[in-house]
Amino acid sequence: MKKCQLFFWMMILGVLVVACNNVVEDTGSKDVDIPPGETYTAQGKYHLNVVYFIPSDLDTLPLWHKRLSKITLYAQEFYLQSMKRYGFEKTFNLEVNDDNPEYIRIRCIRSDKSVTDLKTCGDITQEVRAYFKGNPAELNSNHFLVYIPQYDHSSAITGAAIEKMNASSDVYDCGMCVFGYDTETFDIRHIISDRARKRFLPYLGDLLQDLGSSFFLLPAAERASDPFYSIMGDNLSKFIGFGTTKGNPDSFRLSASDAMSLSEIQVFNDIDREYYQERPEVTVEKWDLEFRNDTVFVACEYRTPDEVVGIIIYNDLWRSYTGNIFTDEDHLSSTSLASARDAMPYLIEDYFIEQLDGDLYRASITFPWTDVPIAWIATKEAEIRARFIMKGGTFYPHTGDVNIKGDAAMRRSFSLEWSIGAKPDFSVPDRVVE
Repeated sequence: MKKCQLFFWMMILGVLVVACNNVVEDTGSKDVDIPPGETYTAQGKYHLNVVYFIPSDLDTLPLWHKRLSKITLYAQEFYLQSMKRYGFEKTFNLEVNDDNPEYIRIRCIRSDKSVTDLKTCGDITQEVRAYFKGNPAELNSNHFLVYIPQYDHSSAITGAAIEKMNASSDVYDCGMCVFGYDTETFDIRHIISDRARKRFLPYLGDLLQDLGSSFFLLPAAERASDPFYSIMGDNLSKFIGFGTTKGNPDSFRLSASDAMSLSEIQVFNDIDREYYQERPEVTVEKWDLEFRNDTVFVACEYRTPDEVVGIIIYNDLWRSYTGNIFTDEDHLSSTSLASARDAMPYLIEDYFIEQLDGDLYRASITFPWTDVPIAWIATKEAEIRARFIMKGGTFYPHTGDVNIKGDAAMRRSFSLEWSIGAKPDFSVPDRVVE
């Protein structure tokens, strides 16, 4: 009897050992992370320079390479899906690891300056630019994404800086996104849970927006008829689930004008050509505006010797300007983009542009006034303005220029009644201020 019991328990033990071995092997095949190899392959001739910047009194955070690779790949996919909606099969290029494509090349730059010496985006960009100046072979493009461990729980350096690669550059041709909110829990796996997203990824929308700014996009809002929120607009709090949502974060995307603009950006292309070479020349000569049957009719006549890919017409209601002061210079400054973040863009593509004579063209577009959210009509002054998308990645006006809204000829003001459902009045004289 004892021999039978011993034999029985030996059989049970053997079954458990085999079962445990099988579980370990299966788990290993699914969950064990394959470390990145030494080599990377670029997805295009020009690709984003991704950096992990470490001040002298900080250190890298656990799993930084894995976490930030997946965050960046998420951002890349976000831009791809938005671009595909408008017929562009492209996104910004990266360098992907050959052994494990869940890793991208991220250069870890350790500064000899402490956090007390690095207080602004400009301080960071100066350090990063100095590194690549000393290591020119590692420079892949004019665009950068710089991650930084968060300094403390109450502050972080973040934003987009538009600069010149060289002092002699004719245009601002360098875009740098600085994101200083990296923590140990900044991990894309939290994206699937509303609660986890609010707790661990509260600034993911800011990263996507600042990336757009570093690609020379200007702020712009969604229209009332759009079934989405603009990632370049002023509803970022809804990205992580605050307030009324439309299924966040999937409800955020680029606009058609954003997609057309990005299609010419250096790191979105694999065309071996020069980008951002010359400042374009555009002169707006005439605006024709008409309002009838709840529809706005806009025509813009302009001259340019350069190739125009598309024109963005902004309906800018200026609801955010301070103290109802129309001439506030802060709203014409490249350092304050907030006043442009609620403008609604309409895109005129090149095949809608009519050549009148030589370098004189006329671009026309109509849009329903119902596209304007009623709640936004809170000022008596508004404007229609234009931005030209040029071949080769430049714009007019270009990001980084002193006046992001262009000179007086680029903008046509109009009046609004101070009431719900107000209609535009284009009969008043143009009061745009230089």
